Amino acid sequence: MLVLILLVGVPLSIVGTSVFIAKVVVETPSKKGVKAYMKGDYKRSERYLLQALERDANDDTARIYLAATYLNRSRYAEVFKHLEIYEQRRGDDRTVLFYRAQAFFRSGDDALKNGDYETGFRNLEQAIEVCERYVNYDPDDLEFHDLLARIGTTQLDNLRKGTRMMISEAISQGEVRKIMRAFNEAVYEPSVDTAKQAFRQFLIQEYPAFPGKSELERNLLLSRTEFNRAMVHYARTVEIDKNYTSAARYLAHLHLASENYEEAEKQCVYLVEECNEEENDTSFLSAKTRAIDINLAHKYRYFAHLKKAGDSSARGEMTREDLLRLAAQSGEKFLEGPKSKEDWNEVLLQLAEIYLELDDKERYQEAAAAIYDRIGESSQGLLYDGIASQFIEKYRRAAENLDQAFLRIPNHPYGRLAMARSQMALENPQRAVQEYKKAILADPELLDARKELIEVYVSLGNAWIFDAVDEAEALLARDHQHRETRELHRKVERLALNPSANPIETLDQANNILRQNPGNAYARLRRAELLLESGEAKDAMAEAKTLMEMQRDLYPARLVLGYGYLFLGSHKQARSQFRIATLLNKHRVEARLGLVRTYIAERRFQPARKEIQNTLRSIAPDSQEFKLELARLYLQLGDGDKLAKTLTTIEQPSPEYIPEIQFLRGRFNLLLENIDEAERFLSEI
Repeated sequence: MLVLILLVGVPLSIVGTSVFIAKVVVETPSKKGVKAYMKGDYKRSERYLLQALERDANDDTARIYLAATYLNRSRYAEVFKHLEIYEQRRGDDRTVLFYRAQAFFRSGDDALKNGDYETGFRNLEQAIEVCERYVNYDPDDLEFHDLLARIGTTQLDNLRKGTRMMISEAISQGEVRKIMRAFNEAVYEPSVDTAKQAFRQFLIQEYPAFPGKSELERNLLLSRTEFNRAMVHYARTVEIDKNYTSAARYLAHLHLASENYEEAEKQCVYLVEECNEEENDTSFLSAKTRAIDINLAHKYRYFAHLKKAGDSSARGEMTREDLLRLAAQSGEKFLEGPKSKEDWNEVLLQLAEIYLELDDKERYQEAAAAIYDRIGESSQGLLYDGIASQFIEKYRRAAENLDQAFLRIPNHPYGRLAMARSQMALENPQRAVQEYKKAILADPELLDARKELIEVYVSLGNAWIFDAVDEAEALLARDHQHRETRELHRKVERLALNPSANPIETLDQANNILRQNPGNAYARLRRAELLLESGEAKDAMAEAKTLMEMQRDLYPARLVLGYGYLFLGSHKQARSQFRIATLLNKHRVEARLGLVRTYIAERRFQPARKEIQNTLRSIAPDSQEFKLELARLYLQLGDGDKLAKTLTTIEQPSPEYIPEIQFLRGRFNLLLENIDEAERFLSEI
C-alpha cells in the first residue's frame, strides 16, 4: 500500500516550536490502474487492475477498465472474457456494447491486415450487428454512428484490395487498373441496377473469358453496401455534433471519391468555418488539430475543383478555366498550412501545371523556383526551371535544362512547347517543328502548340504549306467553335492554293493566270467555282478533277463535284461526294448543307431533317443557314407549328437572310389562312 504524506501548511505551537500536521492518503490499486489507463500506460494499468480484481472480484470499475486496457493492447479474447463477467453483474449496458463492438472491429481489422479475410469480415459483421442494435435503441449516439462509418470504410478498402488481388491473378497489371476503374465507377453509381448492368456489360464486352465474373459482381454489391454505410453514418455523426470535424473530413473524402463535387466542397467549406469559429465549443480540439482539419479541407476542395475541371459533364455553367482558378486558390491555401512533404510536392507540382494551362507566367515562375529550390537539379527541377527560363526569355538555359529533363521525362507537353519556342528564338525552326510535334503527341488538346506550329509551317514557305493545312484541319476538329480558329484554317487553306494571296474574282482572271501557270491550284479551283456559279456544271467538275489529280484530295474540290452532280440531277453521285467531303473535314458545314439539299431534291425529308438537326446540335448550333434550311423543310412538309418555332430560334438574322425569313413567315400565315398577315410579310420582301 502506497502512503502519500501531504504537508498542509497549518502551523501549531507546541512547546514554542512550529510543526506541520501530516495527512495520510491511501490510493487503491483500482484507482492507480484507472490513472495509468488515462495516461495511456496500459502495461501498468493492467498490473494494477489485476491486483484490484484479486482483492475484489466484484470491482466493476476495475473490470471494465481492464477490458478497455486489453482492447488497447489488442488482446481481444481477454476483452470478451471480462466484458462477459461485467455483463453478468451489471447487465447489457451501453459501455459493454461499445467495447464489444470496438473489440470486434479492431480484431477484424487486424485479421484483414494479416490476410485472414474470412475472420476479418466475420468479426466486422459482428461489430456491425452490435452497433446497429444500439443505434436502433438510441439513434443519436455519436460514437456508435462514427464506429459504423469507420467499419464501412474499412470493409470498402479491404473489398477493393481483395478485388484487385483476384483480378491480378488472372490478367496483366495494365488491365487490372482498367477493371478497377470500372469497378470503382460502379461502386459510386447512385443506382444499383445501373451499376450492376454497366459493370456486367463492361466485363462481357472487354473481358468475355474472365473467370471470376460472379465473384467480382458479389464484391461490387458488398462494396456499394459498405460505401453507403460509411456515407450515411458519417453524415449522421456530423448532424449530431457539428464540432466532430473528423467525420466531416471523411465525408468530404467519400464525396470526392464518388465525384460528387458539390457535396465534397460543401463539407470542405463547413470544415473551414467550424474550425475557424471561435464561438464554437471546440475546446476539445487542439489548435494544431484544428489547423490540420482546415488544411485538409483546402486540400479536398482543391482536388474537388481539379477533378471537376477534368470532367466536362460535371462543370455545369462553369468553364474549365474557372474551375482551375478555384483549384489554384484552394491549393495555395493548402500549401500555407501544415502538410506532409509528399502532399507539398504533389500539390505544388500540380499547381505548376495549372499555372501553365492558365498562362499565369508570374505564379508559374514562383512555383518553379520553389520546386527547383526543394528538389534541385532533379529531372523535375530542371523541367520546371527550363519552362520558367523560356518565360523570361533565357532561351539557351531553357533549352539546356529541358534537354536534360527529357532524358527522364520525355513526354511533358508544356516542356516540349517551351523547348519549341526556345528553338524558334534560337533560330532553329527545324528543331522547333519536331518539338511542336512532340508536344502535340503528348497532349493532342494543346491548341497553342498546334496554332504556333501552323505559323511556323507557313513561315517555312511553300514546301511546308500542306503540312500547315493538315495541322489546321486537326486544330479545327478540336476547336471549331472559335472564330479565330476557323479564320486561321481558311487562311492556310487559301495559302496552300494561292501562295501569292491575290483574290480571283472573275473567270477571265482565272483563265489568264492558268494560261501563264497551269499548275496554279487556286486559279483552277476558282475557275471551277465560277463555272459552277454560271451553270456550266460539267466544265466545273472537270476542273475539280484536274485539281485533285494535280494536288490531292481537297475539300473545296469535293464540294464542286457534289454541287455539280446535284445540278445535273445525279443525286447518288452528289451524296457520295458530299459524304467524302465530310470525312475530309467533319467540322465544316458546306458539305453537310449540300447533303441536306440532295436529300430534299430526292424528297427524302427524314434523312434531311436528321442531318440538319445533327449539325445544329453538334457542329454549328448557331448556324442561321441551317435553321433556314430546316424551316424550308417544314414548309414543304406543311408543318406550320414547327416552321414557326424554327423561325423564332433565328435571333438577330443576318441582312441577307431577312427576305427569306419574311417569305417563310408569309407562307406560314398562308398555311393558317391568315391572309392579311401573309400579305403583310410578303409585301415587305
